[in-house]
Amino acid sequence: MKVSVDVLRRYTALPVEQAELKVLLEDVGLEVKRSDAHAQAGTVLTLELLANRGDHHAYEGIAREISGRTGATVSRPAIAALTVGESPVRLRCETDRCLVYTATLLQRTGAGALDATATLPLVAADVHSVSAPVDATNLSNFELGQPTHAFDADAIDGGITVRLSRRGERAWLLFTAEAREIPEGTLVIADDSKILAIAGVIGCEDSKATDDTRRLVLESACFDPVSVRKASKALGVHTDAAARFERGADPSYPIVGAGRVVHLLERAGWTRVGTTGVVGDWRNPERDVSADLDRINAFLETSLTIDQAVERLHRYGFHATADGSTLRVRVPPHRLWDVEHWADIAEELLKSIGYNATPVTMKTMDRGALPSAIEIARAKATEVLLGHDFYEVLTDGFHGKALDDRLLVGDGHPLAAHVTILNAVDRGFSLLKNNAGSSTTSARTSGRERSTRTPRARTACAGSDSSCGRSRWAPSGAGPAPNGRRTCTS
Repeated sequence: MKVSVDVLRRYTALPVEQAELKVLLEDVGLEVKRSDAHAQAGTVLTLELLANRGDHHAYEGIAREISGRTGATVSRPAIAALTVGESPVRLRCETDRCLVYTATLLQRTGAGALDATATLPLVAADVHSVSAPVDATNLSNFELGQPTHAFDADAIDGGITVRLSRRGERAWLLFTAEAREIPEGTLVIADDSKILAIAGVIGCEDSKATDDTRRLVLESACFDPVSVRKASKALGVHTDAAARFERGADPSYPIVGAGRVVHLLERAGWTRVGTTGVVGDWRNPERDVSADLDRINAFLETSLTIDQAVERLHRYGFHATADGSTLRVRVPPHRLWDVEHWADIAEELLKSIGYNATPVTMKTMDRGALPSAIEIARAKATEVLLGHDFYEVLTDGFHGKALDDRLLVGDGHPLAAHVTILNAVDRGFSLLKNNAGSSTTSARTSGRERSTRTPRARTACAGSDSSCGRSRWAPSGAGPAPNGRRTCTS
């Protein structure tokens, strides 16, 4: 996910120095893959998010994770207070794969766009502005982690039903040239005559909001993550909404997300009509997890008190009470998908302290394997190289098409074939490295950044002989190594 540091500061206090912010983010589990300067959005960080944490896919979730370490408060953008009542359109939910579904009607009373400051999260994420309704729904996802969608109310035939698709049904998905068949059993949003959207994945061309739209039905919902993931994979459609839903969305947030969109649109020429309709059987299970603090302290080698543990858990949204040394922890809705055991509570406390701030004690071991001859030789060779002014450069195992272009790897080239991540969040890391040239390029760049006048790079992987996996180090300009193996020089 691409995040603007300036926007993130709206949500919680951050270190002034970028280097300190990078260390903080990575220490709480949010790896900074890249940092770029953007003319409008300022410093933009590309973050690698945890695969099982849907709440990380939003500024609020990232800010909450930072707050868990720093103790700083977390702010939320302005949200309109919606009244739940009679639905502006007939609503029906026929499946438990939809936890909550809401519909809000808005009418166009003026013409306007969203404020440029409000759309900075979209600018940072390279999401192009389309219209006020589309931009507002995208912002709800990036800001709060609540995907929403706007239908043209006058394109809806009758009411809205959340159901499973039937055999042979077709839908005209957004950004496609024609309708296609939808696999039977896919979770869809439909009116009385057609499919309006693939639930949690993508809308449809024949119900989308356009410049001529006068009335909107705003959808804000929570869907079963497995159903969304299966639909996204079956259709080969990967969207920001699907990335959020398939990791588990917050079932208590559909009204919150809708309120954010309404707030934005009411300042861009739209007015609410009536109340917000809600269907779905989800109720907060109010899951409690018991955790013995003495056991956690022994496991983490810490000495947290009850009050300290309660306060630290509160930063992440947990509500904890104590009975002696036993903590009774109420799991918030945004963590229902991944917090079930006492070890999960211990992990939250560990993150709040810092992985590098706890004691490091080697466990007693009475057996093990001695280093192999190859490992000893490699260690000695590395020590010698470091003594001769070489330095180690760690490069990524993935890169993007831009690096292949720099290496003059075009279509038909032997190195053009890659293992590709189809739904990579950052296209700059979508190709699995299949040669040493990319590492050499990165190492040379690192040498320039260090002002090395005659940078020399050696790859730590095998050369052209695929039968050998041993590293080869050689002086600059050396020819082919023995046995046909080669090193990559620059």
